[in-house]
Amino acid sequence: TLLSISKEEHDQIYNKWINIEYKHSVDYSIIIFIVLAGTILLLILYIRNTELEKITETDPLTKIANRRKVNNFLELEIEKSKRLKSTLSLIIIDIDFFKKVNDSFGHKEGDKVLINFAKTLSENIRKYELVGRWGGEEFIIICPNSNIVQAIEISKKLQKMLKKIKYQGNNYISASFGVSQLKKDDDIYSLIQKADKELYKVKENGRDCIFPKI
Repeated sequence: TLLSISKEEHDQIYNKWINIEYKHSVDYSIIIFIVLAGTILLLILYIRNTELEKITETDPLTKIANRRKVNNFLELEIEKSKRLKSTLSLIIIDIDFFKKVNDSFGHKEGDKVLINFAKTLSENIRKYELVGRWGGEEFIIICPNSNIVQAIEISKKLQKMLKKIKYQGNNYISASFGVSQLKKDDDIYSLIQKADKELYKVKENGRDCIFPKI
């Protein structure tokens, strides 16, 4: 049959069946959908991780930094202070006779005192400082770029503010302050220990004051 047809007919058949042009079209709507879905998923994961990090570093009662956050922040600030040769001080604060509040008026009233105490501290520190609940009725403030004299002045200001906290009728609280300053050979443990020793001196001297006396 092929031999019986002319060359023109042969070329027509070839062009019709063999020389086929294929056009590949791209569905951009699928690509856009994949990109958007991936972006939304990453955003959800980021928000979730941020919220989880916030939960793990926040005291559930007072909503300020917990001990874990305090330790992490203090380690970074100690490293930064030594590298830049800047000052760094620490304040440990203890609510005086807090056990009596719980024993006399119950833990619900005690929780209110802790919440108001933490709120007063957080509202009266500088933006680059950190306040955290160290445990029970003890709180801690990390003061970058502050020497011990400046930290004591901060403590005096806070001492006056905290005495305004009222609970169960006409009862007011007081607090004891232990202050320390980072030295060349200090680490996180020695810095905290120094402030803790000063706090014990306060308790031995009747509470409601600040040590060291400068």
